Amino acid sequence: MDFNMKNKKSVSTSVLLRKQVEEQRDFCDFTVRHGLWSKRYHACVVYSSSAFIQAMMRNNFNEKAKGFLELKVGCVESIDMAMMFLYGEAPKLSMENVSAVIHMAQFLLIPNLKAFCMSWINRLWWLKKT
Repeated sequence: MDFNMKNKKSVSTSVLLRKQVEEQRDFCDFTVRHGLWSKRYHACVVYSSSAFIQAMMRNNFNEKAKGFLELKVGCVESIDMAMMFLYGEAPKLSMENVSAVIHMAQFLLIPNLKAFCMSWINRLWWLKKT
């Protein structure tokens, strides 16, 4: 049986993982909470991408025993943008939220997210300058 590769559409793994997060599927085994808000993500994605969460889990912080991460910094939007950045989703930045996203990137130790925000600010500055 011949298989025509032209008919096969490639699907990115990150797209499938983001879909699972959106649907809050059972595969999402790492919960982040902020007040009454909570959302589940994939532990393997979060652990591999955030130095803060890696250290938290390696050093047996209370969050490891509780099974979730309780954040008391930032806001729900900046937390979700930072977490979804780990899945390859670029945050929708604005002048109103860029500071909160940078703060969350610093707190969670996600240098690529901070660099993304700084690049967005630089582009905005150059656009206003010209």
